[in-house]
Amino acid sequence: MLNFNSNRPVLPAVLSLGLLALALPSGEAQTSTNTAAGSASRSAIPGVQPAYVPLTSSERWHRYLLGFVSPGAIVRSAAAAGLNQWNDTPTEWQQGAEGYGKRFASSYGGNMVRRTIQAGAGALLDEDSRYVPCTATGFGPRVKYALISPYMARSRTGSRKVSIAAIGALIGGAFISRTWQPPSTSHPSNALSVIASTAGTNAGISVAREFFPNVLHGWLWH
Repeated sequence: MLNFNSNRPVLPAVLSLGLLALALPSGEAQTSTNTAAGSASRSAIPGVQPAYVPLTSSERWHRYLLGFVSPGAIVRSAAAAGLNQWNDTPTEWQQGAEGYGKRFASSYGGNMVRRTIQAGAGALLDEDSRYVPCTATGFGPRVKYALISPYMARSRTGSRKVSIAAIGALIGGAFISRTWQPPSTSHPSNALSVIASTAGTNAGISVAREFFPNVLHGWLWH
């Protein structure tokens, strides 16, 4: 499956640094009154965007760990493995259940690396990557908002900014995952292909997050 041997120490080092960053205090000098006020604002004014409440260290840990066992993470890894199985990529892993298992482990491992980099760097940079629905109206503005959202984050004040953690995770995960790939998919050019496909998948998931609640509401009430 994945090769974590001592000849390639990059992966253990990245995971260790990411976990260490998560373990550090996030600097949330956030009082319980602020949290309560933010929570109350979620229900006080129906239909209005709630006041921004920063992530706490415990919430960051919870989101990080949940990302490994969530149905979305499993389905995403399974779908990527199925596509690579269909394309017979990499060819060295062949077909059959064993080949699919290796492809699934590779996809899941890449997801683990990306999440660790993003969570660790996000904690250090105080970035909040939670998805918040667009407040604008109209299909075009909402699509544009959703497409760039995977690489945007909120600061402690709630303002949006480019997410260094998300971009770093996208690039770092693609190149680090080459360390356990066989020769046919271990080149830097393959990492660029992974960056492009992952960015496309992230964009698609973000658009679904933006519009799916509306679609579901329509199914339930019409």
